[in-house]
Amino acid sequence: RALLLACISALILTGKASPVLIHDVPIWRDPNATVHARVADLLSVLTLDEKIGLMDSHSWGVPRLDIANFTWGNECLHGVVGHSPDIKTTVFPQPIGLGASFNEPLVQAIATAVSDEVRALSNAGKGDEGLSCWAPNINIFRDPRWGRGSETYGEDPILTSLLAAAYVRGLQGSVNITDSAHSYLKLIATPKHFAAYSLEEFDGISRHEFNAWVDPEDMADTYLPAWDAIVDAGAASVMCSYNEVNGTPACANSELIADELRGRMGFDGHVVSDCGAVIDIFQNHRYASSLANATAEAVRAGTDVDCGAGYVGMGGLHEALAAGLLNTSDIDLAAGRSLTNRFRIGEFDPPELVPWRSIPLSVVNSPEHVELAARAARESMVLLKNEGNLLPLQLEGPNGVRKIAVIGPAANNTELLLGNYHGQPLTEETPLSALTAAAERHNVSVGYQEGAAILGEGVW
Repeated sequence: RALLLACISALILTGKASPVLIHDVPIWRDPNATVHARVADLLSVLTLDEKIGLMDSHSWGVPRLDIANFTWGNECLHGVVGHSPDIKTTVFPQPIGLGASFNEPLVQAIATAVSDEVRALSNAGKGDEGLSCWAPNINIFRDPRWGRGSETYGEDPILTSLLAAAYVRGLQGSVNITDSAHSYLKLIATPKHFAAYSLEEFDGISRHEFNAWVDPEDMADTYLPAWDAIVDAGAASVMCSYNEVNGTPACANSELIADELRGRMGFDGHVVSDCGAVIDIFQNHRYASSLANATAEAVRAGTDVDCGAGYVGMGGLHEALAAGLLNTSDIDLAAGRSLTNRFRIGEFDPPELVPWRSIPLSVVNSPEHVELAARAARESMVLLKNEGNLLPLQLEGPNGVRKIAVIGPAANNTELLLGNYHGQPLTEETPLSALTAAAERHNVSVGYQEGAAILGEGVW
């Protein structure tokens, strides 16, 4: 009765309802309440500026409520990117190699190992990039000139769908999104890039202004199946891409995000922009006349979090609100979606309630994970030709091979072999170093020539 009177008094004196308490704990702090109720309660006590701060990929903390900063965007494409030279993690084959394995359970096992290492680093206070993983990359890759093909599972929509769903299940702990209490995701998986994003930069055309014209049949047959698959697998987040799709930038594309992703597919998570994509809407695509308009287009389409400075750093959200292009209910909807996922990973709950909080640091680079990486490397290899049964090489006996020539730009280039978004392995091995070590044991000489050079800058 005293608690009820205190709440009524607060309502009369301030005109605002205080957060309802359950056993002297606000609903948003009560792990027994539903996620929906907790999000609604937290939104009711946050100021507008605090909500806006949540819509940046480096989400602001709320010190008065003991809410910490939160980073959206750990990189977990084929291992954990530690971001610190002293953090060594298990590096698995690049996704294009995993695609060549055609092994769905193997890919899920790899994602499980990766998510174990992410949680272990976080539990030990070493995971500075958080529990949101921007992976897998499910672009359809059909021309090597497009760029970044090594991040994908290849050209086939069906194979990409199967492996992407497996990777999502592994990252999130095979837990689908739920509104019930005590059902926690291991991580927040963020498949990318939605949608029809297969061109990085080619022939003077950049991803920042490229317009992908895709007819409905090609969209349905080629570019959307993998997205249906990751939604069915329970992906908690999605990244929208830089490019336009049929004349509308992807992160401002209501037909894609609202109608297809959230409507037809039933996606129930948050959408984050690729980094700088909101600014691209007016600066490069020239689809919007100002940052305020670009921000409003993106938020109304369903882009909840901005990686970049558009929403918060450059004031896009404040400008859009001041101009009447957005209202506070738009902010509540977007901030609520990302908060929902933070509740689903157990951020605001006692550690003992979240089973993933007990994963020890010893799993990082564990013998089991190293062996899994070696197995994946073996299964990723494709032998196209073996004329005269030359392989395996015979190094013993009078007819054994006495000289081996190793030729090619990838034979002794660790950066190229590690690929994009890689962690720091304990040891690095190249085909040249491995063949040399094996040959020396049999007194076989090895010669090396780089051959054709890699053109362009970096490994993208």
